[in-house]
Amino acid sequence: MQQGVETNSRIIELSESLGVKSYIFCPCAVYGKGEGFGNKISIQTAAIVRAAKATGRVYNLTERDDWAWPVCHLLDNTMLYVEILRKILSSDDIPHGRNGYYPPSSGRAAWKDVYASIATALFKRGLLMDCAVHPADDDILAAMAAALDSPKEMVAVQVGGEYVNPFLRSKGNKSNFFSADVF
Repeated sequence: MQQGVETNSRIIELSESLGVKSYIFCPCAVYGKGEGFGNKISIQTAAIVRAAKATGRVYNLTERDDWAWPVCHLLDNTMLYVEILRKILSSDDIPHGRNGYYPPSSGRAAWKDVYASIATALFKRGLLMDCAVHPADDDILAAMAAALDSPKEMVAVQVGGEYVNPFLRSKGNKSNFFSADVF
């Protein structure tokens, strides 16, 4: 996470030094099937599934049950990106630089609900031992890290976390989809 923050800061500093406007587009957990090249589903969803298949269970790494993450349907995500590009190409003065962060989100999904949905779906397909969501210990964390080809310290940010960003709601962002659609 820190590397991403530092990279964004360097981009902003460099753009300011060159007199160029920068815009940071930071997608959240995107749901809905992708239609183009690249990831067809959310990288968080894929990470949870890979870790679950490797360990035989779904594990909850969040510290509290109310932890949630912003979610955005693929089409809302794409439409915001297109709208930002349209404004830039029309020479509209939209926030940029230190104020030019664009995290699309139509709502939030509680990780406990995401985990439960994935556990149920994988269990129905015979890929898990049960459909429960289990707490993780250090050994499980190591197994998840191996499945994700990641350091143990990065597993939690790949399959959970807590984030609140009121920015888009305060700017009047309107979504065509709702966070409940993620399930």
